[in-house]
Amino acid sequence: MGYLFMFSGGIVCPWDQVSFFLFIVFVVYTMLPFSMREAIIASVLTSASHTIVLTVCLSTTADHMEAVVWQILANVIIFICGNVAGVYHKHLMELALKQTYQDTCNCIKSPIKLEFEKRQQVNKYFLISSESVKVRLE
Repeated sequence: MGYLFMFSGGIVCPWDQVSFFLFIVFVVYTMLPFSMREAIIASVLTSASHTIVLTVCLSTTADHMEAVVWQILANVIIFICGNVAGVYHKHLMELALKQTYQDTCNCIKSPIKLEFEKRQQVNKYFLISSESVKVRLE
C-alpha cells in the first residue's frame, strides 16, 4: 500500500512514505501478536524493502546523487531508531505481561492454599479431639 502511494504521485522523493513505513514498524511491535523474533524480522524486512525500492528507483532518476544518498541514510537512521524503540517497547510489555500472569497465578493459588491449610487444621483438631475421647474412655 505504501508503494502504491509512493509511485502514484508523479515525482518520487527520497522521503516519500517514510512516516507510513515507520508507522508500520511501530504497529508490528505494539499491536500485532508476534513474538519478539517475528516482530524484529517483519520490521527489518519492511524497513529494508522500503529503503531498497526507494534507492533503486531514485538511483535511475536522481540528478543530485549526493543529496539522495544523504536522505536515504537519514531514512535508514530513522528506521533503525524506530526498530530500537519498538524492541524496547515490546520487551517492556512482555515483562509487564509476565508479571501480570505471575500475580494472577498467585491470586488463584492463595485461596487454594488457605483452604488446604484450613482442612489440615480441622483434621488435626478432629484427630486431637478423638484422641482425647479415647483417653477418657480408657
